[in-house]
Amino acid sequence: MKFEEYRNYDAIELARMVREKEVSALELIDAAADGILAWNESLNAIIEPWVEDARRGRIEWNANGPLAGVPFLLKDMVEWKGRAMTLGSRLLDGYVAQSTHPLVSRYLDAGLIPLGRTNMSELGLLPVSEPTFYGPSRNPWSLTHTPGGSSGGSAAAVAAGIVPVANAADGGGSIRIPASACGLFGLKPTRGLVVEPIDEVPAGFVSQHCVSRTVRDSALLLDLSAGRNPGSRWRTPKPSGTRKSYKSFADAATQDPDTLRVGVMYTDFMGQPLHPACRAAVEKSAKLCEELGHEVVEIKSPIDGLAFRQAFSQLWATAASFFLKRVRADLDTMEDLPRPLIRLLQVPGALETTLRAAEAVGKPLIEPLTRKLAIHSDRMAPSDLWLIWQQLNVATAAMTHYFDDHDILLTSTLCKPPVKVGHYDDITLDFEELEVDLFNFAGLTPLANSTGLPSMSLPLYRCDQSRPGEKEHHGLPIGTQFYGPHAEDAMLLSLAGQFERAFPWDAVAPLPMR
Repeated sequence: MKFEEYRNYDAIELARMVREKEVSALELIDAAADGILAWNESLNAIIEPWVEDARRGRIEWNANGPLAGVPFLLKDMVEWKGRAMTLGSRLLDGYVAQSTHPLVSRYLDAGLIPLGRTNMSELGLLPVSEPTFYGPSRNPWSLTHTPGGSSGGSAAAVAAGIVPVANAADGGGSIRIPASACGLFGLKPTRGLVVEPIDEVPAGFVSQHCVSRTVRDSALLLDLSAGRNPGSRWRTPKPSGTRKSYKSFADAATQDPDTLRVGVMYTDFMGQPLHPACRAAVEKSAKLCEELGHEVVEIKSPIDGLAFRQAFSQLWATAASFFLKRVRADLDTMEDLPRPLIRLLQVPGALETTLRAAEAVGKPLIEPLTRKLAIHSDRMAPSDLWLIWQQLNVATAAMTHYFDDHDILLTSTLCKPPVKVGHYDDITLDFEELEVDLFNFAGLTPLANSTGLPSMSLPLYRCDQSRPGEKEHHGLPIGTQFYGPHAEDAMLLSLAGQFERAFPWDAVAPLPMR
């Protein structure tokens, strides 16, 4: 099978073709390899290909699984024993995973064939995918623009047609942001729905799932990924716990939902206007909702947007220092750590002192933004964290109240179209200015992570140079975001499937120039 044909099929169709012997798994691997050859030099989406391992049978996948033989990609943050994982950071150069994430085991059991790991921002901290260690990933719809982050490598590869679906993870929008930027479907599941290790961090904020071109691929993968490990604090019901009964998430994606009450917001959560292209995308999506028979009402922000922004930004900053401090605490028992990380963490003193001392003797080991966040977090008092959680809990309560009267919250996924590659190269802003800049781009997605709510991005709009404010973004996709109540992932998938059937989208970028 030629790459030009292969890239037009989703995972479910490719699996059917393998099952019915219309094509072999090896032929699909070869087609995906051709896609990597055609695209990856331009996109820098895949930072370590495993094609030869797959060809030579060094990857053990279940030939009887429901997605047997389908090429797949893993984000550079899920551990697979014996393989490298760096979280996009030079600090972890040389790290080899000592265990396998339960989600990877689920993927292999489903018959998926991982062909590589994908690029991401350092520690997943930015809504772009431009680590200094690996270089920037680029958007297949426009190579000068970001594919979003932090799962930008996965999204770029799927939009290019290299694989039909790829692993992604969302801790503040990192599934939905790149789905929006690359014209894909991206669902951030309800907290605790997808299987995870007992010590998964940060607890409950990061949801593992995927980016895909079709709703049904995402729905089936959610069926295959859902589950609770012993000891996990989160308990999320499967589809039977939804307002309308479905046999599975895959079943939900094939059925239209009941008439839904949709609250639509034409601003960000602080009431600030959206970029004209994002506003136009929301207006179009609201109109399409009405055409599908749903009730649409305009609303104002259901939360205190400024208080939420400030609280979430403070918590976001702790991610960098948490990573360093957690590893430092376990340094004596973690003999497999890479030398750069050990060198940094063996310097005694406060984290800020450690960073300054370690960087004085050689090449910086972490990026300027990571360093800025780690130092900011290190200066916080323990009581600050309680104040942060208080504000985030207030937002959670407000959303619970909102869903007493509504089924859906409809917003733009991003506040403005994808930024140019290099937008965050020179971080000279102080923390408060950086907070504002980031929320002006991606401030509509983190609410799902702090509340644990399910949320999805649908590719229902594309920029057109003939429309005001869209010339420089011509051809770029703009995603629309749909929030649902707790554990109503099946309802969201049902709505997504209804949209896809009524208003099909083109999710594969044009082939690159040869």
